[in-house]
Amino acid sequence: PFDHTIWVIASDGDIQEGVTSEASSLAGHQELGNLVVIYDENHISIEDDTDIVFTEDVLKRYEAYGWHTQRVDWTE
Repeated sequence: PFDHTIWVIASDGDIQEGVTSEASSLAGHQELGNLVVIYDENHISIEDDTDIVFTEDVLKRYEAYGWHTQRVDWTE
């Protein structure tokens, strides 16, 4: 077991990857309280703007995985 916090910084392109979904689901199942993801919803992917390929609510997906989630508005 780790006694320190693990920080992840991810954006839309990262969250769209299948391995990210699998790892996030496993982390939620194992209730890893020391894993923190800062997700930047920047609307950028390898294909272009995420509006053409990605419409899901990422916050709701992580809630479904069992994560504690918070939305932060960085624009103010």
